[in-house]
Amino acid sequence: MGEIREDLVLCTGSSARKMGTERLPGRRGNGRDLVQLPMSFRAFCETVVGLDLPDESVQVADWLTPAGRRFARELYLHADALEDAIER
Repeated sequence: MGEIREDLVLCTGSSARKMGTERLPGRRGNGRDLVQLPMSFRAFCETVVGLDLPDESVQVADWLTPAGRRFARELYLHADALEDAIER
């Protein structure tokens, strides 16, 4: 008992709570539940890195338009923080 007391255990898959009641009693001990939901790269940058990215996006076909170039210049200002987010 207590062999993983100081460890983080990440479990993925179904949630017994979605079944309406706890159908797997005794499978959980003391501790905290942290819910990790899928998130976009933009949300990851905002939440984890603290980077406030523009709310707009540009389709690939529009990259070479004035709007696409303007957007690219704005993102370039955040290049170091974006690289950090990608590495994380």
